[in-house]
Amino acid sequence: MSTFEQILLAFIFGVTAAAVYTYYTKSILGGLVRKLFEHNAFDGDSAISLEEAGYKKSFLLKYSLRPGTDFAETVRSVDGRYYIPEDKIEKAESKYKNESITVFVVLLAILALAIIALACIYIFPDLLEIAKNI
Repeated sequence: MSTFEQILLAFIFGVTAAAVYTYYTKSILGGLVRKLFEHNAFDGDSAISLEEAGYKKSFLLKYSLRPGTDFAETVRSVDGRYYIPEDKIEKAESKYKNESITVFVVLLAILALAIIALACIYIFPDLLEIAKNI
């Protein structure tokens, strides 16, 4: 495998990982933020539990809520109940509330990237060789 192919595949894997992470952020984390907005959970008194939000056993969500993460700074916890502080509402709306990405879009992007990678690896070198010979 040539260096060009390795770089191209690394780029494709990186973009794929970014697409999956974006889906996770908008879908899973954004889902909790939307539930907190629905329940007007903007302080410790109005905070709701993950169960009340419809997330019973979500390991990834609990992992994202661990102290020190960006999401834990946006969604705060008090006694196992979660809320969005007043000063983080704007950030929560802009980063997590929008549902602009779906599984279909992620899979379509991955498929398109795979096709582009295959074309760059197998078709373009042959076309360049034909162009050189003309």
